[in-house]
Amino acid sequence: MPNHSNQPAVSLPQSQAASQSGWEIAELLDRVDGDEDLIRELLVLFQEDSPKELLKAKQYLAEEEWQGLSRAAHTLRGSLRYLSMNSTARIAEELETAARKGLRQESVGLLARLDGALQQMLSEVEARLIEVK
Repeated sequence: MPNHSNQPAVSLPQSQAASQSGWEIAELLDRVDGDEDLIRELLVLFQEDSPKELLKAKQYLAEEEWQGLSRAAHTLRGSLRYLSMNSTARIAEELETAARKGLRQESVGLLARLDGALQQMLSEVEARLIEVK
């Protein structure tokens, strides 16, 4: 399906089952019936929203606001799962649980892991979004 908008196109090789970071690309393609325009829109939203949500999580942790941290982790987990970024979603889920229990040390470590994994996912998203002239 040609892309007639000025939005970046998405390059998702259907033969690639998963990226090195655990992004289940084939699963995502199946979920959206191969609609690359929809995938592009979802990835652009993810690029915009996930850094904001991560920043909220860091602020909540600094304030030891466990309910807020749990909500931020839950929001990230949902986005990551929908985009089939399952390995990173599992870290967000562990953080959500640790925050719900008020486990500070565990939350600190999990948030650091989530930050690194999320940066990797954002790099992969960027690599898949290609400018269309």
